This record gives sequence, structure tokens and C-alpha cells, in this order.
Amino acid sequence: MCCHLGGIILPTPGLDRGLEAGSLVFHQATLTTKQLDDGILIPGEHYVELKPDLSDLLAQVSHYMEHPAEAREIAEAGHDFRIYSG
Repeated sequence: MCCHLGGIILPTPGLDRGLEAGSLVFHQATLTTKQLDDGILIPGEHYVELKPDLSDLLAQVSHYMEHPAEAREIAEAGHDFRIYSG
């Protein structure tokens, strides 16, 4: 798992490294998330979006710890997107 908090540039290095490594990436919703939503990366498909105040962090981590197949599917989709889209 990789937790990426914030970031003001795209692609954000932490997000990029997490996807490239094949990790399940948790990304804090920020202004850059809006740019990610423009059809580049899709929350729930390529990464897990966290609320801006991180109030859902523990619940999200617990959910994916209890559902490893779902976590693996998202991690693989994010990895494939990062590797094959350049």
C-alpha cells in the first residue's frame, strides 16, 4: 500500500511511484485530484481517493485489508495504466 497526501504538481511523484510499483495507492482529495478526474486516472479504478480531511483513512485501509482481491484489482489497474500509458 502507498498513501499519497496532497501534491500541487501533476503527475505527483508520490502518486506516480506508487502506481509504478504496483501498490494500492490511497490519494488525498486535493485540487490536483480534480485534474486526475479529467479522464486520466479514475478513483476506485486506478487508486483509492481519501477525503480531504483524511477522516476516512482508517475505514478505507480496513476495507481493502479485508478485501484483498479488490485491492489487488485496483493496484494492478493503476500499475498497468502507469506503465502502458507512459
